[in-house]
Amino acid sequence: MANSRRLFVRARTIVTCDTHAAQNGITFDELRRADGAAIVVEDGHIAQIVPNAQHNSAQADEVMDLPDCVIFPGFVDAHAHPLYAGNREPDFAARNRGEKALQGMLYTVEQTRQALLEPRRFYETTIRPRLQTMLAHGTTTLECKTGYALHKPGEAELLDLIAAHKNDLDVPRLVPTFL
Repeated sequence: MANSRRLFVRARTIVTCDTHAAQNGITFDELRRADGAAIVVEDGHIAQIVPNAQHNSAQADEVMDLPDCVIFPGFVDAHAHPLYAGNREPDFAARNRGEKALQGMLYTVEQTRQALLEPRRFYETTIRPRLQTMLAHGTTTLECKTGYALHKPGEAELLDLIAAHKNDLDVPRLVPTFL
């Protein structure tokens, strides 16, 4: 590891989630947190959490100080279908009132197929903003399912979009699932 890069990230608090506490209804204190700690990153991977950040940065190539920040693990969403066009909000509102859905699934399928006629535009105007919202709310990895084209060419195009953007830095990391 002669060319190894070492980053030292200091923060007010680091939440590790290294706990045996139940994950439902858990409090912040039960998540296992370290105040005044640092993360040592070697070649892009977390190598360790250092409890006393002030005295352990001497061997770092770079030090990042985030004194007012809390660092916590990103969320992994294991079931999402973000690759669709159309607004189904009227359907959800109708169901909440105990009524039948107004548009139905085929409305979304039609809208998605239409949007796939211009896949780059569809991604930039519809999908990317949706994925960016997910990232802003803490989702860093997303199992991204297809399923809204409901025919082979459309599903293949959705998979191509996932493949083209799976490692974009401004959206969660995308892991494809064909439906």
